Amino acid sequence: MSLCRLIRCSLGTGPATITTIVADRTRTRVSRRSLSSARSGGRAKKPVPLTAGLCAIGDIFLLGKAQEENSRYFAKRCYELGVEMKKIEIVPEVSKDIATSVVNMSKQYDVVFTCGGTNDSDSNIIYGAVAKAFGKQLEYSTQTLERVKVKLREKGIVHPPDPHGSSEQVKKAQIALFPKGHTLKFPCSEIWNPVVCVEGNIHLFPQFPKLSEKLVDAYLPELVRELSRKHDQPFTRAFVGTWAREAVVVRDLQLRQKLYTQRKIRVGLYPNWMPSNKDTTHLKPGTTERSMVMVTFTGEDEKVVVKSKDELLEKLNGFLV
Repeated sequence: MSLCRLIRCSLGTGPATITTIVADRTRTRVSRRSLSSARSGGRAKKPVPLTAGLCAIGDIFLLGKAQEENSRYFAKRCYELGVEMKKIEIVPEVSKDIATSVVNMSKQYDVVFTCGGTNDSDSNIIYGAVAKAFGKQLEYSTQTLERVKVKLREKGIVHPPDPHGSSEQVKKAQIALFPKGHTLKFPCSEIWNPVVCVEGNIHLFPQFPKLSEKLVDAYLPELVRELSRKHDQPFTRAFVGTWAREAVVVRDLQLRQKLYTQRKIRVGLYPNWMPSNKDTTHLKPGTTERSMVMVTFTGEDEKVVVKSKDELLEKLNGFLV
């Protein structure tokens, strides 16, 4: 797994270049997927892992005022799930730089993530940059605005964001301005911020300098599982949930660490993981509790993945998720 970091302090390519990239984007992605098939002369090709790119945004990282830690966490979780993180770019909070980075990587990799940026509600630079790169307008997400209003009411704030309210309310409402045609996912019920998906493979995480690891843990496994159903993969994955305490699960995994290494199994631990709100099958018995510990197994040998999964199911009285 190659891990490349590109730090750019100057402005990126101009709008004309970005327009050219957009025009060729679909054709480039198709040719990349069909390249191995063409080379094999129509023979069945060997499945390849999912690939990913990450655009980490923040002037504070480039100025040395803070350490960029989001990329490390993303790379770690991607590795555990059998996704190859091919490139990580750190770019300033400049619209042209963000657009160039995201568009270029969206042509090359199966998924692209953005993280970082400012949490200033009137500086919607990431969403604006991506929208402009693909020739889209920004539109308000009523679903996001409603979630924000609920959270603010819980805190006693009576003047929530409103696109049609006072100038201050309109300013605050910019936190719910996303590229037109987007889709939203709310992985964590306690976090109002959505992950915004654009162009099918670009996933925009909330604009915070320090990413919520809980948000990544809730979103990434489900995304990988969904993509794995659509594309042949060299890996087999298993997802095990348990109501056992995190410390108990950690102790059991540590005792089996050498065994997993021998089996060439990648193991991921997700404490406080929650299934989607649509999933009502996994509730703690006798309660409405949804938070659980989830363990993921990823490996090329299906038999050893299944064996490792079955052992943990029996040991921790677990269940498949």
